[in-house]
Amino acid sequence: LDMARGWAAEGSELYHNKALGRDIVDALTWYHDHVYNENYNLQQIYGNWWHWWIGIPQDIGSAVILMYSELDKEFIDAEYATLRRFNEDPTKIVNVWGSYNEQTGANLADTSLVAALRSAIGNNQEGIGLATKHTATLTVNVTSGDGFYDDGSFKQHGNFTYSGSYGVEKLRAVTEISVLTNNTPWACTDADPNIVYEWILNGYRPLYADGGIFDMVQGRSVSRFNRSNITTGRYAMDAIIRLVDGAPEEYRDELLSFAKTQSMLGVAYDSTSYYNGLKSISSLVKVKNIVADESIPLDTKVYTKIYGSMDKVVVQSDGFA
Repeated sequence: LDMARGWAAEGSELYHNKALGRDIVDALTWYHDHVYNENYNLQQIYGNWWHWWIGIPQDIGSAVILMYSELDKEFIDAEYATLRRFNEDPTKIVNVWGSYNEQTGANLADTSLVAALRSAIGNNQEGIGLATKHTATLTVNVTSGDGFYDDGSFKQHGNFTYSGSYGVEKLRAVTEISVLTNNTPWACTDADPNIVYEWILNGYRPLYADGGIFDMVQGRSVSRFNRSNITTGRYAMDAIIRLVDGAPEEYRDELLSFAKTQSMLGVAYDSTSYYNGLKSISSLVKVKNIVADESIPLDTKVYTKIYGSMDKVVVQSDGFA
């Protein structure tokens, strides 16, 4: 996928490079023919189910879209059939033990994004319709189970605190689906258009300090070798920054101030890794522009935030959090 991004990014030194393009097409073809295809027996998946139902199809879907002009119709149809094989119903997956599991919360947001990507590849309405349908059910606060709560808490897999992991994935997936469907016949008009801004300001803003998100809300992700509070904060900011431009006036100033402050602190920690770690060129440009904009004030609000639903308390004060 990174190779496809380099090939498709206008201004890149590899933009539409013929040799790179051939390598990407060859890699996609080999992977389809030997590993991941429309004939795969779902009872024989192995390892982590997440790769089969979320990680791989999101990357393949994105790569096929970026390389669309270089792929023949027969291969595009085959990749569409492959993604549909693993995404016929975004609410269900087959686990490594061969049984079906129902998807909720962040996982359902991610499988719904796969549905939107396969719809774009196959040029039909089925997948995007499913993505919109499930986004409407996801963009509400819950009173029990997986999801965001009115007090800003986020839980997944029962009572586990996961704002910095599954919560970020849900925010990112819902953002991606909204961006893909905005101003189209498939826009999710049934969803509360402002709820994502409430999630950010009521849920995520208090959890940031020095550009990172507190470890206490990262669940098992805190044990991963490639995760830190800074990388999690950057990963979430990558989604938050994309929502700022379309934010209603009542949220916009606070969002800009919060985004500028925490981005500046993340850059101060390590400017190279912070900028390079952002997931898209558009996010990189937006972060740099916001950080450099002297008209945006810093977020210096002092307050105490109680997350009753996940049993956490945060104090944001002058000089510590």
